[in-house]
Amino acid sequence: TTERFEGSVNGSLSNTKHGDWNYQIDGSLNIPLGRDIAVRGTMYRVYNNGYINNIYTGQEHYNDDGTTGARVIAVAKPSPEFTLTGIFIFNHLKAHGRPEEYLSGDPAVAAGNFFTGGPPTSLISPTESLSQFDIGSSYEVVKPHRELYDDNLKIYSLKANYEFSAFNATLIGSRLNRDMELQLDDYRRIRSIFGPTNAATGKPFIAGLDDNTVDKRWMFEGRLSSKESSRIKWVIGAYYEDYKTTFKLGAPINDLDSFLQLIGGLPTGETSVSYYGTSVPNVLFEGGDRIKGNQKSVFGEITAPVPFVPDDKLQITLGGRYYEYNQTAEKFSAGFVIGRTPTDATFSIKEHGFNPKAAIKLKLSPDILFYASVARGFRIGGTNERLPNPNTSIGDQCARELVALGITRSPDTYGSDSLTSYELGAKTSWFNKRLRINPALFYINWNNIQTNVFMQCGFNIVTNEGKQISKGAELEMSALVSDSLTLNLNGSYTDATLGKDSQILSAKKGDRAPYVPRWNVSGGFEYNKPVELFGGESRVYFNGNVSYLGGSYSAYSVNPSVPRLKLPPSVVGNLSLGFDMGKWTAGVFVKNIWNERVVSSIDTDRNVPASYTVGRPRTVGLNVGVHW
Repeated sequence: TTERFEGSVNGSLSNTKHGDWNYQIDGSLNIPLGRDIAVRGTMYRVYNNGYINNIYTGQEHYNDDGTTGARVIAVAKPSPEFTLTGIFIFNHLKAHGRPEEYLSGDPAVAAGNFFTGGPPTSLISPTESLSQFDIGSSYEVVKPHRELYDDNLKIYSLKANYEFSAFNATLIGSRLNRDMELQLDDYRRIRSIFGPTNAATGKPFIAGLDDNTVDKRWMFEGRLSSKESSRIKWVIGAYYEDYKTTFKLGAPINDLDSFLQLIGGLPTGETSVSYYGTSVPNVLFEGGDRIKGNQKSVFGEITAPVPFVPDDKLQITLGGRYYEYNQTAEKFSAGFVIGRTPTDATFSIKEHGFNPKAAIKLKLSPDILFYASVARGFRIGGTNERLPNPNTSIGDQCARELVALGITRSPDTYGSDSLTSYELGAKTSWFNKRLRINPALFYINWNNIQTNVFMQCGFNIVTNEGKQISKGAELEMSALVSDSLTLNLNGSYTDATLGKDSQILSAKKGDRAPYVPRWNVSGGFEYNKPVELFGGESRVYFNGNVSYLGGSYSAYSVNPSVPRLKLPPSVVGNLSLGFDMGKWTAGVFVKNIWNERVVSSIDTDRNVPASYTVGRPRTVGLNVGVHW
């Protein structure tokens, strides 16, 4: 705003069960630079202590994460008709490990169960102890290799808007830079191939999967639109995006080259760099992508009242978007699993299509509106990694797995998938808007789904496979019980199933879709009341909610590479209490009151035990803020 100088500083401190202290601090400042120019900046720092213990290294709370960020917005209004807005966003997230646990009751977690019939210490080197692998309670994992997630994001955007007498014109340009580094542990798969000990050094094998992704994008959009007050509303526009993505993947293993020399995988005096063409030594595999592409589209939409229907009570919306995209990817791979000769290839994909949209609204009264809509969207396709040559042992295993799944050859590319959604609903208010009830029915048809195919050989591809049908109902309700108390209830029921048989997914038509619970229900209250506090008028607030999320599955059906596991249902409650004294605010809160174990996903990737991503346990804290 150009009208005043203002700012705020807020902070919170909390403690998590099974973890330790967390904190958050943020501040913002609005500075008018004249009658027509203003700048607003916000900075924040968030730190969440970990609650997962890595028993291999003895490190407690190893999955901590910290986020530092800033946002700056500048607005200039040279004339009443012309507005120029610039935005800069920066966000840096760094996490030392993922919020996942192994189950102590899972037979695959036991160190000896990886090798059928093997002794109890099959995965354990003589220099390691059984306690480093023995999952004895919840919130524990075994990670010999250091894990890390480091994500740097920067976005620059400039928007110009001009209000003509009959319509508005908008131009937007933005730039995105993102650099992501990921390091994961991979010791179990490597020890299943080579054994637990490097025979050349006598040390345990420590192995990882490290990748780095650099994404750079330019985006431009231009729009012409009707005035907000127009009886017939319309918008037309065009969009262009150009992107370049670099992806690098490596599989580092401690002292691998000396081991390969011992077993005859490397001639004496050679390294993986000189013999297999990798960029660094001691990597089992190294691969990379250099991807270039662009998207272009034109779009339009119009909303108009239906003739001969009084008071514009019936309106129809028609719209559509024509798109075209192309992508070229240069692939490179090298290492022991690829063979003596590194591979390189260039794959390209190009598609175009049209996505329509239609909607109808019937306004029976100022308080009752019925609507129906249908729309289609899509997700662009891409290119797969090049699998090892079938003449190598790993390549032969990959090829045999593909044949078993009904895939005669590894597809170089995968196409777009599309989703068509239908919705019928109403938005209503009653008793002078004190009660709101919004029901809806939906039906979603998802076709040519981009499906990850994970293989025991250690590689994966994406293919367009199958269709999924989701149908169900939603309900939103809120009631203003008094001037101070509001109650709300939201719920949905979803029946999501596979639309046809799939050999790749090892599933049949009608099998429940993964990660889609049937029931999702939440209810809560908001209490806000003026009070006399410290000789002045303030407001006290007391808010609470309880949510129920039904159980679901991690996959469509049982697959040798990807087993089907159950995500348990969960019930989570939250409470907060505080005071707003105008300039000052203060409050306390508790999240996940009864310390519910909430599982959001299960990683069943190939040769490792199932790892359960679990939500943050009960967290209790306080927050304070000052505003001026």
